[in-house]
Amino acid sequence: MSDKTKGGPDPRTALQHPDHDHDDEVHDEDISSSVEIPGPGVNFTSWLLTQHDRQDIVGHFLSEVAHDDTWPADTTSLHRLHRYLNQEHALDVVHTALSVAWHEWRDLRSGGVV
Repeated sequence: MSDKTKGGPDPRTALQHPDHDHDDEVHDEDISSSVEIPGPGVNFTSWLLTQHDRQDIVGHFLSEVAHDDTWPADTTSLHRLHRYLNQEHALDVVHTALSVAWHEWRDLRSGGVV
């Protein structure tokens, strides 16, 4: 993960969109109405990498993952991804972003509504 996730900048603004006043609020209006619905064989990281136009916490998390050469892209476990973030000394807001993205991906895959 980048310096941003290792404790560099103020944790209250990490992964925050510049237009937002609150660091870990997820705003429904930020989620594009054209969020790609993953097929049954699309893993979490593959889906996440398609979310490049988003201006919410998921989009900002994607930018961190996309630049991380050691991100465990093939894992199928949310627990393992959180463990990886712990090893990288990621801020709590990054863990929150992972959880938000993971649950959205899971809900979309199962036919749920985000």
